[in-house]
Amino acid sequence: MKLLRRSLAILAAFCFLHEGRAQAPQSLPFNQPITVSLKAGQVLSYSIPLKKGQFAAVKVEQKSVGIAYALYAPGDSLLINEDLNALYQTEVIPVAATKSGNYRIDIFWDYGRPQQGDVTILWHLLEPGGKTIPRLAEQYMKGWYPDNEPGAAVLVLKDNKVVFKSTRGLANMDYRIPVTDSSAFELASCSKQFTGFAIAMLIDQGVLSLQDDVRKYLPELPDFGQKITIEHLLYHTSGLRNWDSMSNSMGFETDDALTMDLIYKMICSTSTLNFNPGERFSYTNTGYNLLVLIAERATHQKFDQWMASNIFQPLGMKNSLVRTDLKKVIPNKVSSYQKGLEGFNARADNISAPGSTSVVSTIDDLAKWLVNYETGTAGGRNVQKLLNQKTRLTNGDTLTYYAFGNGFGSRKGVSSVEHLGLVSGFRTIISRYPSQNLAVVFLSCDNNDATYNRCWTLTDLFLSNKKEQALPPVKFPDLSESLAKTMSDQGIQYPVDPKEYEGLYYAEELNMHYKLVIREGVLTAISAKLGNIPLTWQKADYFSGVFQTTERRFLFGRDESKAVYAFRLTGGDKPVLFRKMVESPKL
Repeated sequence: MKLLRRSLAILAAFCFLHEGRAQAPQSLPFNQPITVSLKAGQVLSYSIPLKKGQFAAVKVEQKSVGIAYALYAPGDSLLINEDLNALYQTEVIPVAATKSGNYRIDIFWDYGRPQQGDVTILWHLLEPGGKTIPRLAEQYMKGWYPDNEPGAAVLVLKDNKVVFKSTRGLANMDYRIPVTDSSAFELASCSKQFTGFAIAMLIDQGVLSLQDDVRKYLPELPDFGQKITIEHLLYHTSGLRNWDSMSNSMGFETDDALTMDLIYKMICSTSTLNFNPGERFSYTNTGYNLLVLIAERATHQKFDQWMASNIFQPLGMKNSLVRTDLKKVIPNKVSSYQKGLEGFNARADNISAPGSTSVVSTIDDLAKWLVNYETGTAGGRNVQKLLNQKTRLTNGDTLTYYAFGNGFGSRKGVSSVEHLGLVSGFRTIISRYPSQNLAVVFLSCDNNDATYNRCWTLTDLFLSNKKEQALPPVKFPDLSESLAKTMSDQGIQYPVDPKEYEGLYYAEELNMHYKLVIREGVLTAISAKLGNIPLTWQKADYFSGVFQTTERRFLFGRDESKAVYAFRLTGGDKPVLFRKMVESPKL
């Protein structure tokens, strides 16, 4: 029976591939939007004729189904294979023609819900390609960011000089305020670069030490029975719980207000670590929030004031600050947005979490920040060396890819130092390529995860001596399996009796409840904040549910009498135990 099911799955996948390749590409008209229906297993194929040196851009608006796409040059060599945006957003496919002929675009289902729907396709840009790299880079920006939608600001430095700067789209949709050089963006996790730099300065000054026990400064933290050091926090090796995951489990939504006080209370309520300090790397915002609190107690100065006096002012970063008050008025502050079924909606910027996020800056100020890595105006040479210092895990391995708020890697064979950021509708990236004295900043406010690939696309234009590799063929997942994974929860037939799992469950660590009931034949978790979360049976005592956009797992446990007594909520961090209550208060 298993072999038969496997054979059917292979056949389904083969039919999918065959169907997509058998369709002759249709000619895509210029500047004429077309709306078509896309079903799971279907490939829509279009061609656009281009001459060598032309630049084109095609929009695919995901009106009621999510898509991925592939772009082929004449001769069927794959140029792009991407699925970057969420439902309702617009995929933008840029084409810089390196030879004449028909460029083919294949559009197909992204293997999420829903399984079918409409897309609108518009070939909206066709013009001679830029003769210089900056002009070509500006064409990419023009294709990506319309004047009447949330926009982006981009900066490229070469040898400490600005070689490209672009601002497109809107910083505020209500008042139609465009993005400019002085638009102040929330930097999200790119703020960790600044936190790491500040701690390096304090270590160099002898105010702090890498081996300091964090409870020396923060005695309110639980005693986990093991020493957690400042070094562990800097390198994400502390084992501390990530407050992102904790707040998600507690039912906090992405637009709910979160402050440092609330985050610290959350951290102090934890009773266990994810792993022993120094055992392994696990990225967590928590450590960088604690670094700020440690810096404040060691310097007897508020972190935002210390940053202003020691970094922003010496570097002339007049439009940069650490946001510690959600109510604070910030000149030229950019608003963020998210595209929905009816168009763009405003995203609340309600997180003040200095250390892990909350640095606000402009591309002009960030140019000064990046030049400082060469000049050492703030910090000096000792700090520069410290920022590149590696740490060792307890097993003796050297952690090579993260230090002091910077990730170390490479882009097409060129070594890179960078950090990405994501909070609310902001997407940010700050990258350096030291061997080529190149730096790139890309800040956007449209909740679009395509930001990162767009940044790297522009970076590739300015990188020299990069190693190009041919992209592998597009691989389509098993169609029948993908359809099963995205089936509706309504009317599901459980192989187990879902009534066994009904009841009220309480987690002492989070001080919160989930009530599990059967709703219209579906086991449903009810949260006071998140509302109803339908659960999908996976196997045995294992269910899953989607919390906003994150899938979490419910792993139920049974006592000696085989009765369900608890579940562990997993996903992204150490599981949280919810015990079944005998008498349950009303939600």
